[in-house]
Amino acid sequence: MQVAIHWQDAHSSSANAVSEVFPDAEIMICGGHAGSARKEILELRQKMKTASKQMFGKYRASFPAFVS
Repeated sequence: MQVAIHWQDAHSSSANAVSEVFPDAEIMICGGHAGSARKEILELRQKMKTASKQMFGKYRASFPAFVS
């Protein structure tokens, strides 16, 4: 069997397993799962009152207004 694309949720364990057996397969994340994960991350970030040095470093280049 030759698998070209594997659709899945965002769990890396299944992606790793598929990649071991089908190294040429492209791993695609389901839009519904990706949207749900982003929503959860945004809800957690919204509750934060301060940002760590790591967050400033991570987002400085992409969001300069965030750092100022």
